[in-house]
Amino acid sequence: MAVRSSNDIINEITIPEQLPSKCSEKDSESSLSDGLNTVHVEANNIFSDISDAPDDYDTASLSDELIQYNAVSSTHIIKPVCKAIQQVFHCIHAVEYTINHDASCIYTARSILPALPNRWISNSDDQLYRLQQLIEHSDLLKNILEDYDCEHLRCVSKALVEIEHLYPELITRFNTPQDIISVIRSDSTCEYMSVAEGMNRFQAAIHKECTCREFKEAQRERNRRAQRNFTTGIQYLDTLLKQHSRLLVIRLDLHQPKRPITLAEFKRFHGVFLQKLRRRKKVKLLGYIWKLEYGIHTEFHYHFIFFLDGREHARDILLGQMMGEIWNQVAGENHCYFNCNDPKYQKRFSTSAVGRLERNDPIKYNALLKVIRYFCKKDQFNIHRNCLNTKTFDTGRPFYVKKHMGRPSLKK
Repeated sequence: MAVRSSNDIINEITIPEQLPSKCSEKDSESSLSDGLNTVHVEANNIFSDISDAPDDYDTASLSDELIQYNAVSSTHIIKPVCKAIQQVFHCIHAVEYTINHDASCIYTARSILPALPNRWISNSDDQLYRLQQLIEHSDLLKNILEDYDCEHLRCVSKALVEIEHLYPELITRFNTPQDIISVIRSDSTCEYMSVAEGMNRFQAAIHKECTCREFKEAQRERNRRAQRNFTTGIQYLDTLLKQHSRLLVIRLDLHQPKRPITLAEFKRFHGVFLQKLRRRKKVKLLGYIWKLEYGIHTEFHYHFIFFLDGREHARDILLGQMMGEIWNQVAGENHCYFNCNDPKYQKRFSTSAVGRLERNDPIKYNALLKVIRYFCKKDQFNIHRNCLNTKTFDTGRPFYVKKHMGRPSLKK
């Protein structure tokens, strides 16, 4: 395991109108420790194939935000833990624990020995830690909610308001749940309770919010949106395979340039890039699937799956590089793309989803479906507000649709 140092500290999650870039030639990384170290972990040991997402995996994990692949060294780089994005995942996991366990309290009064009085015992140390972190860093959630839309964040934020008057005592006496604290109510009267009872109020407030109609409807809409996008992607791929027995699949990640740009300008680059590809006579582009995403370290970026005619093209790695260079020209800078067809990157997968795809190859077809499903579902929990009123997932147009586009002919 190799270690290298860095001097930059990333500690903000607020996104200005001008979008800073993360496409510098040298990564800006901060530390997981006081030494400001970035840890390189061998690709084969970091985690299993992220494309193999289970059906209930509807969000990016914290590892997606913290782990980035370096194709040059064939390693993963562990990025620093940003406290704000960590709070987001604390919210998500706290709510999911509450739903899965129907948990309305975090402490239960139990008797350790028959001769001793009841004592407060934690039902889940992991959940208790999340609640403590959410209380201690509650100010971060207000900033996060300005930039992100997530029913889990809203749920926890409302629950925190109900126990706001308990913050000082719960933070300072978190490790002593048996202690009795005095709290001044809004009507100036004094209330006495144990620290455990105060934490139970927080857990009960989360339980109340995540069982309300508004939260459940938001979850249903999120699941519908993810399933709708996934169905669209499957149907598009199947249509291409019906028309062409062999496809060449290319995966590209397109990042914003180093100079500050607006999201509107970044989206304009997207349109210009596709237009330049369509005009390349030597590139038989049949279609594509794209996804706009936001990452705390990578900012706004596009994930693309391109489909070329496999009968006319075979060199997917070089074609991916060529497409990436076109994106660099549009963006006006270098180092703004990542070619996922790179063989060093593909070594981490047991089954490659890129390269040549035959109509009668179910193994590669299923691998590609997993990638599409991951595109559709991984960020549905937490959506940047700039993406709420813009399209974040789309496909190209099938041939039979293109054929009938434009003004109708007047000829009979």
